[in-house]
Amino acid sequence: MAKNRIGNNSRDLFRVIKVASAYGLALGAVETLIMLAGHGSQAPPGARAVVYAATLTADVVAALAFALAFYGTALVAGRIIPPVRQRAAAVAEIGLVWAILACNAVLVVRSKFVFGLPLTHPYKLGAFAACGLAALVVAAGWRVLRRVIAKKPILISAAAAYVVASVAAFVIPELKWAAHSKAVGPDVIFISLDTVRADHLGCYGYRRDTSPNVDRFAHEAVFFENAICVQPTTNPSHVSMFTGLYPAEHGVVSNFARLQSDAATLPELLAAYGYKTVGITGGFILDRRISTLARGFRYYDDYINPWSRFRHTLLYRFAVAVNDKLYGTLRQAPAVTASALRALGRRRSRPLFLFVHYFDPHSPYRYRGAAERFYDGPGPLDFEERQLELKRRWNKYADGTPRPKCAAAIEALYDDEVLYTDRAVGKLLDELRRGGAYDRTLVVVTSDHGESFGEHGYKYHGKTVYDPETRVCLLIKPVGGKSGEPVRGQVETLCLAYTVVAATGAPTEGYRGKSVDLLAVSENRAAAPAWGFSQTNDKTTLPDGLTVSREYCIRSADMKLIFNVATQRYEYYDLKADAAESRNLSGRVDDPAYESYRGELTRQIEKAAFAVSGRIDGDLAEALRSLGYTN
Repeated sequence: MAKNRIGNNSRDLFRVIKVASAYGLALGAVETLIMLAGHGSQAPPGARAVVYAATLTADVVAALAFALAFYGTALVAGRIIPPVRQRAAAVAEIGLVWAILACNAVLVVRSKFVFGLPLTHPYKLGAFAACGLAALVVAAGWRVLRRVIAKKPILISAAAAYVVASVAAFVIPELKWAAHSKAVGPDVIFISLDTVRADHLGCYGYRRDTSPNVDRFAHEAVFFENAICVQPTTNPSHVSMFTGLYPAEHGVVSNFARLQSDAATLPELLAAYGYKTVGITGGFILDRRISTLARGFRYYDDYINPWSRFRHTLLYRFAVAVNDKLYGTLRQAPAVTASALRALGRRRSRPLFLFVHYFDPHSPYRYRGAAERFYDGPGPLDFEERQLELKRRWNKYADGTPRPKCAAAIEALYDDEVLYTDRAVGKLLDELRRGGAYDRTLVVVTSDHGESFGEHGYKYHGKTVYDPETRVCLLIKPVGGKSGEPVRGQVETLCLAYTVVAATGAPTEGYRGKSVDLLAVSENRAAAPAWGFSQTNDKTTLPDGLTVSREYCIRSADMKLIFNVATQRYEYYDLKADAAESRNLSGRVDDPAYESYRGELTRQIEKAAFAVSGRIDGDLAEALRSLGYTN
């Protein structure tokens, strides 16, 4: 009797191992195919082979762990409930299936209700269904499966139809893209230097040598002296650069908001024209699970750390469901450049739009080996030893208080990060020059926003619309080299989408943003905008429940007007005489243009508030009336 029980247990255990291994292999195989077809193919060949092998191994290990855990639990429970022991293998198989579904369900719930992400990619669900079918074939054998089909033809037919439909949802877009007519425009490289303020670059007059490579590029590009972002926050600013819309118009008013507008993005317009669109991100804020910036990219490489390369696997889904810190926050600049060079080196028959995002200058700033030569504070500092202490002291600095003594050291760490990023950008541009593609490529270098280091009593970004946070670098090298003159007039980075579309010749169907061609402005074929508009990420909620940005500003090359909705206070600065924005002229203004600035700022705030709420009334109307223009 005991021997029979041991024999049965051994057979059951072997069956569990066989079924679990089949599920793991099937899952790993389909997930590998997904990575082969998707942005995972941007990895180098050697790394790809390791990732694919690890994917298979990880899925098999995870499936075995789940199945054996359920099998062991069933054996223990069988001591109390004998029928459970007799069906331990079946319990293990059912438990494995439910564990797979549970891991995915946790991520779906987390994505939808925590991060607010749309439930897209139905082909993945179909892939899991296909995995289950494949595992049944391997584990149970075709004869058993044939009997099941004979008994449940409707159920099996419905499942097969679902799998086919789900896989078609993935295949059809690929075939449609392949059928597009080939674009004839130039390659485009769009480089975003996250958190880099203009006045910390040598080409914008900075006293420290933080940007030799960007400075060299500036001599070859059209230089825009007065460019501002529309909101000093990563995700809203990038979405505006890709749509030509203000945050209130496209709906991304914070880092974790989703793109609400159905207006076409720059990658979508270029992909529809036949471009191969590739995005490479360095920071988690632009991860597809958080940002909608991935719309329109055929390949979107948002692998922030080594863990994220396994995001398709069952093991990763389980691990992240338990600990979301595995998402990662930063991919360092050299790794971003390496991925960009691989994208440039791949054979292709279509022009390329390559978006390259460097995140290193974003806080928390890391010591990169050059902070000592940028430090001009009292006494020498060992930055490598004291960087954590300095950052702790900086984080304790309260907004609205005098600039602390540690600010000079923190600014030196930031400049160290800017130089570190500049070297990576230089390597990318040098390889482009060396390969002979530089002259026939449109290259954009800009930033999403700047950074405060105690100016006006603030640190970091998103809280004010003063120049340290909103004035950014903007350099555009047209195909064939610089043809226009430096532009001193006011421009906005949200004009970049239309500028790139115009330079490539792509159709503008579906584009709803601002139609200002910055290259045409530089060649005097179009007038520069009279002003630029920006708003803070920080919000204020008025007594009637309406939530709006706390500050708004309108800026020209010479003057700037700021309005604080919370305090109903405004500030007016002469930027030619007071670049530091330290002397508020709002109380003693004799400038005839002042009234026109107030009127234009009021109109822009009205448009922004109405786009968000659909109304202008109550406390906001009262706040705007303080400017003297809202009826």
